[in-house]
Amino acid sequence: MTENSDVGKYIPKQTAFVVDASDNVAVALEEIEAGLVTLRGEAPAGTALIAREPVGRGFKLALQKIPAGGKVIKHGIQIAVAVKPIRAGECVHLHNVKSMNDLRAQNYDRQTAEPHDRHYSLPDRGIC
Repeated sequence: MTENSDVGKYIPKQTAFVVDASDNVAVALEEIEAGLVTLRGEAPAGTALIAREPVGRGFKLALQKIPAGGKVIKHGIQIAVAVKPIRAGECVHLHNVKSMNDLRAQNYDRQTAEPHDRHYSLPDRGIC
């Protein structure tokens, strides 16, 4: 074995979960780097996808091309509409979709997901 050989090198398996067989997005089960992603859940056994970019844990990953105006399907229902074309393997989030179920989501910062429209404060009641 040469000094720069990759033989025997551990390559972590990246996984995403397909909730319903009719979904066109999967949920990243961990931080995903660009590259091969194994699909679990309602995806056919042995199914994989190439992530085109990093996708955060819990974020959605497009399973197929979604055109601008196209439906984003998760849990077997439409959750959003694409505001621009999304390629298979791209992250699906506030920068490329408009939520159908939570109109307030449009007030979130596209990078941090922090709301712009609310500031929460709890009264000091001496609890916790």
